[in-house]
Amino acid sequence: MLAWLLTLPRSVKRLISVCADIFFLISSLIAGYFLTQPANLNHVPQIAIAFGITLPITLFIFTKLGLYRAVIRYIGQHALGAVLAGIVSSAFVLALLFGLLKVHDKGSLIFVYAILALISSGGLRLLARMFLVQRNNGHKERVLIYGAGSSGRQLAQALMNGEQYHPVVFVDDDTTLHRSTILGIPVGSQAQITSLIKSHNISRILLAVPSASRGRRREVLDALEELPIPVQSIPGMSDLIDGSMRIDELQDVKIEDLLGRDPVAPKNKLMLANIAGKAVMVTGAGGSIGSELCRQIINYEPRVLVLFECSEFALYNIEQELSTLIKQLQLDVQIVPIMGSVQRQSLLENVMRAFSVQT
Repeated sequence: MLAWLLTLPRSVKRLISVCADIFFLISSLIAGYFLTQPANLNHVPQIAIAFGITLPITLFIFTKLGLYRAVIRYIGQHALGAVLAGIVSSAFVLALLFGLLKVHDKGSLIFVYAILALISSGGLRLLARMFLVQRNNGHKERVLIYGAGSSGRQLAQALMNGEQYHPVVFVDDDTTLHRSTILGIPVGSQAQITSLIKSHNISRILLAVPSASRGRRREVLDALEELPIPVQSIPGMSDLIDGSMRIDELQDVKIEDLLGRDPVAPKNKLMLANIAGKAVMVTGAGGSIGSELCRQIINYEPRVLVLFECSEFALYNIEQELSTLIKQLQLDVQIVPIMGSVQRQSLLENVMRAFSVQT
């Protein structure tokens, strides 16, 4: 039944919402009457006439304030504000009409009617939203967000509206936030991470501390290193500010985060003087640092780049990668892979002489 309702066109869903509000408003008035005037059947015709005039006015206010354009799954403060404004206006108009129709001493009826209408129209929408969100979260991957600041809150909101991740708990270093809830999500401490992972069945940790220093990020990563689940981070603050990336575009942890210090940009003048048009050799060319050096070096177009590496597999990988890059970028760089150990001084000297290595 629910699946069928969700597949209905928007126009049909809006009609259902209008019919539901009519039912809620009528039921609220009847319930309010019997709660406040159980033995008094006077003025029933006048009350019916007044409500008959008030009902379309209330629905018109709901429509003008955009209540029927709101998607229940993403309903927020604006929609609830529309319900509140519509109900208050309805109660005010009802009170005016009671005065015109000489219906006296019905203040308690109007008050109870307004409360019941607010609970039924607004409260049931919230319940429907909660039910749909929980239903949608059933197939999502459960994640822990490290950082309950503004970035963490924005990330949680984005993930709630997405289809892949379900944020179930925050962790933050701020002790004043511990044992509180943000966006309905509990906040814990770093010391509780292991127990939180087990108790909430968490399969991924998302770092939401884009403004933290490299040193602080390294400390956090060191603390999370032993955990048996992957750790990813949101883009840096500069990427978020200039709009080049969204907050929910998750990334694997970068090498500079592991270094624990801010990266230093190369000096172009120095690089050009020592690399452009020169014969350059990189020892340990297949390792993590050596391979990154090679990727950077070919952008300055050396005459020849000698890859010196003791691992045949690592040497093959970096040679293939660089050859592909050179073709893609249409660079005039000669790649020479040499397998050997830097402990063999004679081999190093022979290679440097053979290729006239300058850097």
